Amino acid sequence: MTKRILAVLAIAAATGLACDPYGSDLNGGTPAIQQVVTPDPANAALGAPPNTATAPATPGGPWTLTGVDASANYLVFVILNKLMDGATVQQSTASCVPANNWLTVAESKPAAPCANVGETPTWYACYDPASPDGTKQGASIVIYRSCVPDSTGWGDAEPLTAGTTYTFSGSIKDKQGNALEIPVSLTTN
Repeated sequence: MTKRILAVLAIAAATGLACDPYGSDLNGGTPAIQQVVTPDPANAALGAPPNTATAPATPGGPWTLTGVDASANYLVFVILNKLMDGATVQQSTASCVPANNWLTVAESKPAAPCANVGETPTWYACYDPASPDGTKQGASIVIYRSCVPDSTGWGDAEPLTAGTTYTFSGSIKDKQGNALEIPVSLTTN
């Protein structure tokens, strides 16, 4: 009887591992950035390609985007190779406020003021776990600026300031506790 119970438990455990929708490739290993893009939300339905970053010339260097249309390409998608700990990215599933102030953004020009007096343009980061596909994409971090206090999603995103360089930096962690630096530089037209 004990052997049957152990056999059933072993089969159940193996089945549970086999049914992991993300697989071991997306949970193990060193976290890394696969790509950084700024899609054009106005033309995405028309099949317009996103602005794609140039990979760092040296390890740990910034992913660089140039010639970004400030009025159209204002969402920054950092595409990762594995699942991350969402609690290190945003405060909660109901808030895209960066957890523990991990995100630092330097702007070469002051941000345009918000339409409503008293509101301040603020940077947000949302975690978007993705199901695996042929590229082994694990998750994305979506970074955006908004005048909406305590933004809950990138639907609140505001256009960027033209002729400005934005430098994003900070560190998040994967589910195993491994840190990943997020170095991105974006320059708008």
